[in-house]
Amino acid sequence: MNDELKQSLETVIATGNTLSYLELQGFLFAVACSPESVSAEQWLEVVAINADDPLTQAYMALHDSISQQIKDRNISLPAECFLVANPNDNVGEQSPLGQWSRGFVQGHQWLINLWNAHLPDELRDDLASSVMVLSSFSSPRIAESFTQQIKSKATTVEDFAAHMLDLLENAMKRYALMGHSMNQASLEVDKDANA
Repeated sequence: MNDELKQSLETVIATGNTLSYLELQGFLFAVACSPESVSAEQWLEVVAINADDPLTQAYMALHDSISQQIKDRNISLPAECFLVANPNDNVGEQSPLGQWSRGFVQGHQWLINLWNAHLPDELRDDLASSVMVLSSFSSPRIAESFTQQIKSKATTVEDFAAHMLDLLENAMKRYALMGHSMNQASLEVDKDANA
């Protein structure tokens, strides 16, 4: 996405009408990884963007860019989502990763029924662990809750955050691969049914 479109999106988002730019990127990552295709009209409505908005094309371009990265298996956090040296400072809405994570959580929760419908039982634990890693930065409360759940591996929220940072890249790739693979399989079934 070019810088002019990014700045336009950031200006509109700053008015408080919708998610922050990084939250939108996290949300769109979840949408792009959906095990079933989601129309632009559907996700635009969820993030409270009017389809007639002049910036709709910029929102769609951001979605398309994230989708292409997933198809190309070039999966990474957005460049604007820089990590902070102190692991605990990556948790919460003030941090770039925390914002991206909040958007991801909203997107995944919105699509949870699609995941439940398509996910094979043998992948449920893998999905759960990926979602835990990707959502763990969204708020201190969630990080604390997860820390308590896995007390044997992390004794403090900071230890937990450091551990989740170590797992982050792999969790993004696993989540994207699971969703993209199921989506492609679904498209093949639809194509065969219509042949």
